[in-house]
Amino acid sequence: MTGCKTPREAVQFADFLSSDPQAVKTGIETGLYPASKAGQDDPSLTGGDPFFGGQKVGEVYKASAAQVPSTWTNGPTFQQVESDFTGAIGQGTLQDAVTKVQASTVAAIKKLGLSVTNG
Repeated sequence: MTGCKTPREAVQFADFLSSDPQAVKTGIETGLYPASKAGQDDPSLTGGDPFFGGQKVGEVYKASAAQVPSTWTNGPTFQQVESDFTGAIGQGTLQDAVTKVQASTVAAIKKLGLSVTNG
C-alpha cells in the first residue's frame, strides 16, 4: 500500500474482487484464476481450455493453489519483478527473460538494504 492515497478503499476493493460472486465470475470469464476457494470450484474451470489444446488447466491451477501456504506473502519487490518480467518476456528466450529479471530483482533487493544471495 506504499504510496496509495486511499489504502482503506484499496483493501475494500481487493476484498470485493476476490469475494463478490459476480466479480469473481467476471474475473474468470476474462482469464483470471480466482483466489477464493468458492471461485476455484466454478464449473467453467473444469473443462478443457481451447487455448491450451483442450488441457484442463483449471485442475492444474487448483491443485497448485492448494499447495500455497496460508502464510504466503509477496516479496518486497514483487511489483518490480512482475513489471520487469512482463517487459522481458518475448524479448528473447525464456531463459534470457529469467536471467534479466533475476539481475534486476537482486539489484532492487540490495537497493532496499536487504541481504540477498544470487543464484
